[in-house]
Amino acid sequence: MRAIRCSIVLALLAFAAAPAASASPPQPVTLDLHGHFTGPSTIEGSWDADGAFADSGTYTESFRLAGRTVYTRKVLVGDEGTLQLRAEAVVNWLTPTFATFKAGNWRIMSGTGAYEHLHAGGTPGVTADTFADLATGEVHMVHVGEAH
Repeated sequence: MRAIRCSIVLALLAFAAAPAASASPPQPVTLDLHGHFTGPSTIEGSWDADGAFADSGTYTESFRLAGRTVYTRKVLVGDEGTLQLRAEAVVNWLTPTFATFKAGNWRIMSGTGAYEHLHAGGTPGVTADTFADLATGEVHMVHVGEAH
């Protein structure tokens, strides 16, 4: 019985002395997306990332407007894997066909490949140079935040 108690105490001491697992510290990341409208609520185009990770590829997006807020879901496919991203922002119509965006947030919901355990997001949802031009069909989105 004494040997069992000693074994348990030694095991507990070893567990307590083991270093705790820690997450990597967040690093800045920028996702730059250039797309065009493919339907009334869909966009597709190309993207590239810089900062915490570097990759590029194609993306598809679906969105919906609710009042002045736009809610988006994006799938980014790159050389290193696939990212699913959610974003929301306030729409600021400068003309009947040209909008910029402000406030909101974005977040990586899931990933595959090198992005399987990636955590990333930011506030606001997009930067000030983000826009959508209904007249030309051009869309430029920039998401800046942190990833780990």
